[in-house]
Amino acid sequence: MTTPSKHLLLAVSGMTPQIITETLYAIHKKSPEKMPTEVIVLTTATGCERIEKALMGEDNQLDQFCIDYGYQPIKLEIRIPEIGGITLADVRTDSEQEATADFITDQVRKLTQDDSVAIHASLAGGRKTMGFTLGYAMSLFGRPQDCLSHVLVNEPYDQVPDFFYPTQTTVYRFDRDKKNRLDLSKAEVTLGEIPLVLMREGLPNDLIAKENTSYTQVVKHANQANALNTETVVVTLDKDQLTIYCNDMPVKLSAEQFAFYAWMARDTQDAFGEGIEPVNNDMSAHELTKRLRSWLISSLPEVSGVDYTAFELPDLIDEADFPAFKLNVSTLKC
Repeated sequence: MTTPSKHLLLAVSGMTPQIITETLYAIHKKSPEKMPTEVIVLTTATGCERIEKALMGEDNQLDQFCIDYGYQPIKLEIRIPEIGGITLADVRTDSEQEATADFITDQVRKLTQDDSVAIHASLAGGRKTMGFTLGYAMSLFGRPQDCLSHVLVNEPYDQVPDFFYPTQTTVYRFDRDKKNRLDLSKAEVTLGEIPLVLMREGLPNDLIAKENTSYTQVVKHANQANALNTETVVVTLDKDQLTIYCNDMPVKLSAEQFAFYAWMARDTQDAFGEGIEPVNNDMSAHELTKRLRSWLISSLPEVSGVDYTAFELPDLIDEADFPAFKLNVSTLKC
């Protein structure tokens, strides 16, 4: 696995851009070596206005945080879902929810393509549905280097509209009701990390690489994979496409991978309950290839004047015929 050289904060936000600087402060306190150099915020058009006012432009809170705690300026990028080319002002209707879920899912898919980047995803802002989708998308596409968190601010500082992070010096601000005057330097911000259930390895590479992947598509595939078992699975081998279909879910393979899988499937069919002689740690790649060649040659029809032992492995694969297989718990039939 590539060691990440860059840290990125990915957040959903609505009307409270404070969660961005609060999260950055919490990372500063807990793991300053993982301070993001870039922040990407997924929000609505309405949320964008709040973020631009608070965290962009002159004398903004994000730059002030970097100055106060000794960090280089952090790049901030805002991304907004659209329907028909029109940015969403809010997420209230079914169509808006669907578009937002697809947008968040595809953003996570794209960002996790770069192994040099470690993503810190925050669920603290935005609509609850946005936070849920971000968390689920991180489980679907996230990698071991990525993490998920929620940031918490202690009372009564969570009721201060102008609170963005604990200041280094005494700064007083009133709470929302204008009744209490509080020292922002005394606030406590906690980063609650949420363990990720990583499911990326269960997704086909084609789906991970597919542009504009929808939330519904990915969840459907994950549910289909979870439903597979030895009583219901049907495996079909398509030699022309070098693809294996598990209950109609395609798995694209190289020619050698396809032949290896067909070898295991055919031998399991011919000797159900026994299968092929297991590969052991002492077996070299050459020996394994030799065994695969022997199986391919044994499965080919005898043709006068043709010496299959002189064929290269790719040529043997071209000549071989691979049937479909139906697997269940007690039988294995062609």
